[in-house]
Amino acid sequence: MKRTRTLVAKVVPMKVRSRLLHFAVLAMYALSVSCAAPLYRRGGEVQYDIKFVKDHNTVTATYSLNVHPGGSELLSDLKIYVDGKNLIDNFKPGQIAFNSSSQVVLDHADRDVTVSFVVSTNQAWSATESAVLRGGKTYDDAEFSR
Repeated sequence: MKRTRTLVAKVVPMKVRSRLLHFAVLAMYALSVSCAAPLYRRGGEVQYDIKFVKDHNTVTATYSLNVHPGGSELLSDLKIYVDGKNLIDNFKPGQIAFNSSSQVVLDHADRDVTVSFVVSTNQAWSATESAVLRGGKTYDDAEFSR
């Protein structure tokens, strides 16, 4: 009795093997890219750190935003709100970074104050978040980062 060996190489035609190998390589690459933690993310490469600090009747907002330098994404809009009032009046669209701070004096420090921000880019990405600084607290803060 003669033994026959069946190998995958003999059974699967060369064209199919090459396509399977191609898809396997692409799948491995996609997996390695998705597992990596890049500094900037695709589809909204904005990094921001926005802080609101309440001290008695004053709220200070500090903000630092930037996009990946060398990319096509630019900051197109930024609004920082304290109790419905926009604190930013010097933002110009088309920047890759924007850092500053602003202060506002509250009319009624004993009431809750809503703080929020809206940021968007020229690549149709946007983010918005809000929080409440409690009126019953002399000191309170809120922080948003990405």
